[in-house]
Amino acid sequence: MHDIPYLKKVGPEIVSAMTAVATTIRKEVPSSLPIGVQILAGANKEALSVAHAANLQYIRAEGYVFGHIGDEGYIDACAGEILRFRKSIGASDVAVLYISLIETIKAATFFDTEGVILTGKETGDEVSAELFKEVESQKLDVPILIGSGVTKENVHQFMSAHGLIVGSYFKKQGKWKEDLDVKRIVDFMSRVDNLRNEATHG
Repeated sequence: MHDIPYLKKVGPEIVSAMTAVATTIRKEVPSSLPIGVQILAGANKEALSVAHAANLQYIRAEGYVFGHIGDEGYIDACAGEILRFRKSIGASDVAVLYISLIETIKAATFFDTEGVILTGKETGDEVSAELFKEVESQKLDVPILIGSGVTKENVHQFMSAHGLIVGSYFKKQGKWKEDLDVKRIVDFMSRVDNLRNEATHG
């Protein structure tokens, strides 16, 4: 939230700061909970380096398959480069998850992504429940995660996903630039726990 407008190239100060933050978080969070990192814009090798150094479980990659134009300029596809780099630094245990649209999902799985993240058009935008169902119907061999727009009110639509990445809803007034709101976090997790209990016990 403090890195806009985005740069295509990030300096060593960003990598070192992200490593310090990630390492601190990993020490505080139980080892049973997976933690990932993304560095904008499209700094996938840097994110992989941070994840490897901080013992994180995954990165969220931008531009894994198919180059595209973003507000920061052209982002080139990186699947071949990132997978070779991952092997060269001994980070094969760090999963690469890709933000994907329905028409690129099969290409992403072909290029050995370890998961697909569905998002809205911008930060905090809700993912279409219809899109999620369509992706689920593809019966992919990789996990499907919801990466934006999840709220206490709509989380029931996405409980069958392999994971939820929640950001904006956990902030004050649901705005991504604001500070974390503990009450919103507690209310959300209470709702998730209730849904899990309902699914388990009927």
